Amino acid sequence: EIERYQTTRRTTQEQDNRRTLTMSSSEHPIILVDGHAIQHPYLPWQINFLGYLSLGTASLSLIGSSLICLHVLGPSGRQKNLSKPHLRILLAMSVNDVLFSGVTVLNLVL
Repeated sequence: EIERYQTTRRTTQEQDNRRTLTMSSSEHPIILVDGHAIQHPYLPWQINFLGYLSLGTASLSLIGSSLICLHVLGPSGRQKNLSKPHLRILLAMSVNDVLFSGVTVLNLVL
């Protein structure tokens, strides 16, 4: 029974290899997950588009949150701004977004 399993598995892997080799650019890519070949739900151009879209939105988020941080921590009325709880919460959320967006941009660029 072990030999039959290994033979079946070898045949399946050979079929997957052949299918990957004959795949055109308009077909969904096949990825290997835990030894099983599955078809990726997106086309290659869709994957690239989602990457560029993420880069654009993360960059805009980074710029916007940085401007909010600069506005709250600006030289005019810093002590007055930081004494208000809603501006402290806004500052904390903006700092968190700057960090997350910065990491996302770096991850996509590098």
